[in-house]
Amino acid sequence: MKTKLTLSIEKDVIEEAKVLAKENGTTLSAMLEQYLKDYILERQYPDALREDTVEYQKLSPEIKERLRNLKKLEGILKTNNPDNRPDKVRLQESLLKKYGRD
Repeated sequence: MKTKLTLSIEKDVIEEAKVLAKENGTTLSAMLEQYLKDYILERQYPDALREDTVEYQKLSPEIKERLRNLKKLEGILKTNNPDNRPDKVRLQESLLKKYGRD
């Protein structure tokens, strides 16, 4: 079930994130939701991304499938990143370029 959420985020960050989302054919909501899902999954199962662990073997088939899908993801944004910098770093660099250091 979807529900609305109010967040307080710096205006400049929101504007840049919206640009990134639009450039990649998604919405800011979808981008944030996928990030949070991935973050939660990684926190719940920190060693489970390695299939050779005992922890992984104990997981349900549904969770194993989610983890396999997570491993396939290269990020919420489409790859347009020839030097493989993380999206967070690219966003920070973009904000620094636009607004300078303060």
